[in-house]
Amino acid sequence: VKNLTDSQIQPILEMERQHSGQFLYPTSQSLDAQIYRSNFQDWNGRKAEGYARIGDANPLLEIRALLMRGSLHEADRLIHELKSHTTDFVARTEILLEESRLASFYGAWQKSFDVATESLALAPTPISRMTLHQLRSVALFETGDLGASLEELQRIESLAEVLPNCLSGVYARIFRTKIIARDQGPGQARAYLNYLWQD
Repeated sequence: VKNLTDSQIQPILEMERQHSGQFLYPTSQSLDAQIYRSNFQDWNGRKAEGYARIGDANPLLEIRALLMRGSLHEADRLIHELKSHTTDFVARTEILLEESRLASFYGAWQKSFDVATESLALAPTPISRMTLHQLRSVALFETGDLGASLEELQRIESLAEVLPNCLSGVYARIFRTKIIARDQGPGQARAYLNYLWQD
C-alpha cells in the first residue's frame, strides 16, 4: 500500500519552485530528480515513465509520469490508492490536483472542476494553485462558460507575474487565444496571437 506524506512532497515542491521562479532544474542524480528533468526539461515522457518504473520513485512523480505517457488506468489506480491512505494536508492537495488532471484527460469536465475546487480549498502552493486554475479554466471552457473560464485565466496571469517561468502562465496566455477564437472569431484570435508573438 502506497502512502504520500508532506515530507515526501516538499522536495518535489522545491523543484517546482526553483523551476518556476528561477528556471532552474534539479542537479541531483536522485531518481526523483531524473523523473522531474525527464518530464519538464527534456519533455520525454517515455524516459520519465522508465525512471518511475526503475525503483522506489516518489508516488506523485510516478503519477505525473504515467499521465504524461497516457497510462490513465494505472495513474487512476495509484491516485485512488494514495487518496485512501494519505492524510497529510499538502500531500492530499497534490493528489487531488492529479485526480483533477486525470478527470480532464477522460473528458469528465464537471469532475475535473469539482476536484480542482476541492484542492483549491486546501490552500495549495502558488504553483499548484496556477495549475488548478488552469484545470478549472479548461473545464469551464469545455462546458461552454467562456466568461468564467477567462476569470480563471486572469487568476493565473496574476500569479504568473510572480512566477514568470511557470508553464501554467504560458499556457494561460495561449489558451486565451482559444477562448477569443470561440467568442470573438478567428480574426480577433489571430490579432491576439500576433500580440503574444511580439510580447
